[in-house]
Amino acid sequence: MKPIIILFLATICFSQEQIKKWEALGLTSSSELTIAIDSGLSEKEIMEIVSVGVSIRTHLSKPWKGLEITEKEWYGYVRSGLDSTGIYDAVYKKNHKKTFGQHWNDLVAGMKEGVK
Repeated sequence: MKPIIILFLATICFSQEQIKKWEALGLTSSSELTIAIDSGLSEKEIMEIVSVGVSIRTHLSKPWKGLEITEKEWYGYVRSGLDSTGIYDAVYKKNHKKTFGQHWNDLVAGMKEGVK
């Protein structure tokens, strides 16, 4: 009974054309559509999220915040085909890129502090 009510509400809130557009992009779950509606996402935002291939639930969890990157950067990684582990690795490598000389300088600086 619930799925029928949800689909009915989705039909009331959105035109059949909008629903068909989202279905064509991959948003076929009535629960995803309901979550999108309840979260207050605009049609444009929903289209952007779905076109990248990200679920509404994933978008609403804001995984980019935990990685301390922008939403735009996170979507760039997703568009390049990385999964969550790949994104984490890419961000870690980007943020921890040091040359051998920089590691050596850090080591020497730490040793100097210890000698004082």
